[in-house]
Amino acid sequence: MKRCRAEACVSIPAEVTFLVGGLGTFADTDAFNATSNFHGVDLGLGGEWKRGQWTLEWRGTVALGANFNNAAIGGMTTGNFGAGVTTVPGGILALSRNIGNFSQTRFSAVPEVALKAGYQVAPQWRILVGYDVMYWTEVQRSGGLIDTTINPNLIPPGRAGTSAAGVQHLTTAGGGF
Repeated sequence: MKRCRAEACVSIPAEVTFLVGGLGTFADTDAFNATSNFHGVDLGLGGEWKRGQWTLEWRGTVALGANFNNAAIGGMTTGNFGAGVTTVPGGILALSRNIGNFSQTRFSAVPEVALKAGYQVAPQWRILVGYDVMYWTEVQRSGGLIDTTINPNLIPPGRAGTSAAGVQHLTTAGGGF
């Protein structure tokens, strides 16, 4: 049984101070959080070759299973324009059309290859040097949650009657570790 977990977070703060006329300040914070949890069965082969004091070990596996992706997108805009402080949900990139919590489950594969070379320096002592490579498909990345298409009508406080149509689609990618 193989389990993998990945978490990523991107937080984008911005603050604008209006100096001309002393109109006030505008502060925005957007947050994009992503997690992926893999649960699968490991299948593979391994072996070892020995010659005198030297050894060479190898292993190749692939884990097949389910990848549970979760995303949380949030934003907040605060304006201070002399008459008081106003805070509304949404920001520049975390707009009303993509704020919320989203999840999906996908089939995923996690192949892994390991190679180690060793030298027996004493009966109970062996020095090993090696490298492991793992690749994980369908990983949720926080950068994949950011919609860079900015609709000025949806930036808080927004215009009355503006449609907030849009559906957040989770974007996954492979990730080598």
